[in-house]
Amino acid sequence: MSKPIITAIFCSCLVSCVALASNEPASLDHSSNAQVAYMPLKEPVVDINQASIKVLMTLHGLAEKKAQAIVEYRQAHGEFSGVDQLIAVKGIGKKLLEKLKANNSGRIACKASNT
Repeated sequence: MSKPIITAIFCSCLVSCVALASNEPASLDHSSNAQVAYMPLKEPVVDINQASIKVLMTLHGLAEKKAQAIVEYRQAHGEFSGVDQLIAVKGIGKKLLEKLKANNSGRIACKASNT
């Protein structure tokens, strides 16, 4: 290409960039008192009669050994009749059960199977 054409293209690009540039992004409106509401992601419900060790470990405050103890208890004694029956699992006392309930509000379920 010839030098005048390259110069003309360069000048066109430069003028376009300057014309499109602004001091502040258009999406920021400092004069408005608009508030943004954030919705927390809903965590899935964990059925203690069906959950694997990994799924049980998603409950806040329940580590691998306690999750494994829950699964082993369930295999040895059958399904839990209610969440409060977790207290029968070795290593889960009243304090831990209350902590699990408080930290996982609405996430711990005890559903009976259809068999």
